[in-house]
Amino acid sequence: MKTKILYTFLLVLTIFSFSCTNEPIFYNIAKEVPLLDSVVTGNVYSMVEQGEYLYAANGKIFRKGKTEEVTPKVNPWKLFDKPEGVIIKLASTDDYLYALSVADTSSENPTYTIYSSPAVSETTKPTWKKVEAKAVKTIFDNEANPSTGKLRAFYSTKDGIFELKDGKADSTNLKTESNIISTKKDTDNENPSFAVKAAYVELNDTTLFSDDLSFCSDRKSTFYKIDEKLVKYSVDGGENWTSVTPDISDSASACYYEHQGNAWIYVGTAPYDGDGLQAVNLNNNIPTTTVSEPVGENIASCLDDTQVIGLYPFPYESGNLYAASVVLLSTTAFSNDNQLWGYYPTGKDGRENNSWNRE
Repeated sequence: MKTKILYTFLLVLTIFSFSCTNEPIFYNIAKEVPLLDSVVTGNVYSMVEQGEYLYAANGKIFRKGKTEEVTPKVNPWKLFDKPEGVIIKLASTDDYLYALSVADTSSENPTYTIYSSPAVSETTKPTWKKVEAKAVKTIFDNEANPSTGKLRAFYSTKDGIFELKDGKADSTNLKTESNIISTKKDTDNENPSFAVKAAYVELNDTTLFSDDLSFCSDRKSTFYKIDEKLVKYSVDGGENWTSVTPDISDSASACYYEHQGNAWIYVGTAPYDGDGLQAVNLNNNIPTTTVSEPVGENIASCLDDTQVIGLYPFPYESGNLYAASVVLLSTTAFSNDNQLWGYYPTGKDGRENNSWNRE
């Protein structure tokens, strides 16, 4: 009899553990936070803000109004006309949207092509045109505030960094010895590779580039990077860096997040068996050694045990936050049910306050 009771207990415990790890069912029953069906599924490696819209790339392109929220009544994300191929990255300026398309994905040498389209309104469609650029590795923008004239787009190769201007590729190599920041462990034989991300600060009107996604800024005065388990910051345009040692996991992405007068460096973590998000407290924009619980009452059931490959706090200073996560099923296979998650401080149309949900 005791064996049967023990078996029943272990079975229930196993079911409960599996459910909480892979689907936040029990949490949502208790909190009455029903998860919505996803629209933007798969790996979301890029999300940008342009004009009145947010754009997300997951092979396709989706668009929604940047002030619109996903609610139980409506999901405003809609398919947006894309150029040929699989769209893996986006970049924007105030006047143009850029998309990086990949073809021949099954070959060892896939073909990367940049397309550009003038910014469009609600009723117009994009007019995609191929951008003449060789040996492209990736595209990105500097994440400056839109409508300030400071939002710039770039592409990188193994040899340099080049600007995308007015729908075309500029030929001037912008890469210098000091403007590309490595967020990898500093060793004598490890040099920064091609850039994959940029960030901007208004102070000194500076854009810096990084060879890792764990790099961001507050857009005003301070750059931040996650180097191993250190948080480093610079207030002089990247010339000097100061290290702080909070207890954080290996990083996969990072962003500056501000809400209700408080600010953090949010870190999307690389491990698959712990916190998906960690938040490093800032004091007057300086990182502290304190790591706090990320926003969202259901954060553990939604994003723990995932790798958060992208963090997007759009629109700036709105309190909204988006996280693209990957769930590892084994050491060799990724889930095909990867998600874009959205957090809005105040829920609408029946969506719970202070909760994450699928986009």
